[in-house]
Amino acid sequence: MPIQLKEQLLKILVHEEKLQFKYLFSDLDSEGNFTIISDSTIIGILSNIEVQMYECNHMIITPGEEFKDLILLKSGRVRTLSSKYHYLTEFGPGSFFGDYNILFQLYNDRYL
Repeated sequence: MPIQLKEQLLKILVHEEKLQFKYLFSDLDSEGNFTIISDSTIIGILSNIEVQMYECNHMIITPGEEFKDLILLKSGRVRTLSSKYHYLTEFGPGSFFGDYNILFQLYNDRYL
């Protein structure tokens, strides 16, 4: 995609994404209140995102695999299962995961 077209698209998406992923795109101010980061910072983040789409019931990652990506869930649902395939939790639109695994170099211990 040409860079100018990508930048125009990002400007259109910023408002929507800012609302959907408000906890990812916010920070605590000096008084302990959440504030949304600037549009230019969000555009910088979004411009480096690689969009990935998955089929229903597709396994994203299995136990023991290294998490290499922060996953932002735009639509749909992701269920986490234990290594014995027991249901643990579910992520919905606006959720994100993989952040702790990447920051602390942790390996995944469940199915996603």
